[in-house]
Amino acid sequence: MNDEAICTAISSFLGRIGVKTTVAARPIALHGAAINSADSDFYPFGWGVPTFDSAYVLDYLLHTRGKDGRGSTNATRYSNPALDAKIVGLSSESDKARRDKAIHDIWTTVQKERIYIPLHNQVLDYAMVRKLDIPVDPMNYTFFKNATLGNK
Repeated sequence: MNDEAICTAISSFLGRIGVKTTVAARPIALHGAAINSADSDFYPFGWGVPTFDSAYVLDYLLHTRGKDGRGSTNATRYSNPALDAKIVGLSSESDKARRDKAIHDIWTTVQKERIYIPLHNQVLDYAMVRKLDIPVDPMNYTFFKNATLGNK
């Protein structure tokens, strides 16, 4: 929502510190293709994690692009062989404490190296009426089978 307006505002902010930018608003099909082909220098990107596991994010967004079938959405050109090895190791680590530590170490590196810069958090908006109860799902799905009618 409001991707073009958000990008225009960010472009203006960057201009204030001397960074020249051009906003190239385009449909999601073209935008996604540019990211998937690593043909964009600075771009908005929303990412959901259906598995609720960091390995999903790390495999797609941080692992070296194209290596071992991972990094398919890493348009940053970031590559770190040591981090790649840790990411690959997550898929076979069954000890929860070691896996949690590896994930913590990877995220610590990611935060220090500023691979991605979070600039905007899209808020999910909902409208409510007292006579209808539809549970809000964190994945932003509406399951009408869980809806109930109230007495009010």
